[in-house]
Formats: sequence, C-alpha cells, structure tokens
Amino acid sequence: GGQWRRLDEHARRVWAVCEEPFLRRPVSLAGLLRLAAATPAAVATVAPGRTLRDLGRRHLADPRLRMFLERYATYTGSDPRRAPAVLVTVPHVERRFGGWYVPGGLRLLGAAIAERAAERGAEIHTGARVVRITRAPGGRVDGVRLADGTRVPADVVVANVDAAWLYDGAPSYEVPPGPADAPRRRARPLVDDPGSRRRVRRLPPSLSGFVLLLALDGRTPGLGHHTVCFPADYDAEFDAVFSGRLAADPTIYISAPDDPATAPPGCEAWFVLVNAPPHVPEEAGAGGRRRGVDWDRPGLADAYARRILALLARRGLDVR
Repeated sequence: GGQWRRLDEHARRVWAVCEEPFLRRPVSLAGLLRLAAATPAAVATVAPGRTLRDLGRRHLADPRLRMFLERYATYTGSDPRRAPAVLVTVPHVERRFGGWYVPGGLRLLGAAIAERAAERGAEIHTGARVVRITRAPGGRVDGVRLADGTRVPADVVVANVDAAWLYDGAPSYEVPPGPADAPRRRARPLVDDPGSRRRVRRLPPSLSGFVLLLALDGRTPGLGHHTVCFPADYDAEFDAVFSGRLAADPTIYISAPDDPATAPPGCEAWFVLVNAPPHVPEEAGAGGRRRGVDWDRPGLADAYARRILALLARRGLDVR
C-alpha cells in the first residue's frame, strides 16, 4: 500500500506538469521545446525516455502491483514494455476524479451529445457513407463525397477514423462487402496524401479488442461493476497480441453494471473485453507488412469466444 501511495504521489507530480500544456491547450512542437527550456526539472519528472514497465519496476516490488499498473497501457492500445511512463497519470486521474457511469449505458452519452449539437444548429446525417475527402485545386481539403455521389462542401473536415483507412485504404476492405464468393477489393484511401501514407505504413498498429456482449439469466453474487481477471503470464499475452497471434491465456475484463436500465430484473448484462491483435484481412497481410488476424475467417470468432468463456469458467465465473 505504501509503495502504491508513493507511486501515486509521483503520478500527481507528472499530472501537474502535463495537465496544462497537453490537455488545456493545443500541443505544438514549439510549445514543447519552450516547456523543456523553461522547466528542465519538469521534463525530468515526466521522464520521456522511460517506459511504464520501467516505472513499475522502480516503484513497486510486488509483481501483482506491477501487473495492475501495466494494465493502464492497454487503455491506449499500447504495450507497457514500450508505452511511455507518463501513462501513470491515468490511474492517478481515476483515483482523483473517480470513474463515472452514465445510467442507462454509455450510448446515452452519444444521444445527449447529438441532442446538444442539434440545439446549437448542427445537422447530423447517419448512414451517409463517405468515400472520399475532396481537395480544392490548390490542395486544401474542401469537403467530402458520399457513396451516392453527393458532395458536401466544408471549411474543415474532421475524420475520426483509423489513420490506415484514411491514408492507405488498409487493412480494411470495402464496406458493406459484396456476396461471399465475390473477390474482395482493396479499399481506396479516403484522402490522397502520399507523405501521410508513408508515415502510416511505418507505424505498428495498436492492439485491438475482442468483445462479447452477454445477456445472462440470474445474478452473480459479489460481482463488481468492473472485474479484471489477470493471466499467470502477462508477457505471453503481449508477445502474442503484438506479433499478430491470439493470446492463449489473455486478461479478461468484465463490465457488469448494476443498472436496471441495462437488463431485466434478475438478469445481468456483461460487456467482456479481451486484448486482441488487429484485424488484417488475409490479402492485406500477405506481404508481411502488417501483423494481425483475419477476423472474417469462418469460425474464428466463435471459436475464440468459446475459449474466453472456458477461461472465465476456470477463473470462477462459469456462464456457459
């Protein structure tokens, strides 16, 4: 307990350094250089060259505490052996400000944002597939083109999609797919930007998530809102996931809110999440550039779901 409190005190100092320049103003290289020049001690506190695992080994003697700390790297899809130590601020923020739940489920947050946007004059179009981000003759982005041929002009385009899909058209393929026996075609990038495409191709993909949504009869005594079931060998999980293989014994996270709006009386709704390699269609991975799993392969997802349910049973939560 004392070790964790000292680690949290370190995280508080890191948070004090990072909150203002990184979260309350736009981040720029010039701003970071000014921060480094003005406050070298602050840079030493953040320790940009140290990993989250390094920090855990420095502060925590018990391997279970270190495993608990390293869980926070996966919040950003990262490997704790490579993720920066500044992620120690995540457990500190959770402890300081709390974890918040939206009664009725997180989907209601989206509905509230949509309602507020509409109040402020926004028009929201759903089911409008964008196939291209368009450019003016000078090269400036000036709108989007929809699948039905409509062009929507814009002063600014914000694309909240995977950068690989945006610039490279990979590893995804055209959506919705054609008949099962039709050959799949490489998706066209949404925007033509060769420089960004080269940068994206050099980046390793983050880990992905394999999710089970379980509707269960009955109640589980003593089950918390959040439950994390750790494996015996945490490194084996990261070795598998970041080399593009399924983990044989992964960490299993369960969210089971005690919320009558999410399940009928006497029942439970579980969101089960497992770290997993990214989706890389077989054709995209043929060149060896991207490591992952073709989740469209017949039977793969069902078989892995059965494995996860069997692991939960071995860990005392048999809901099969």
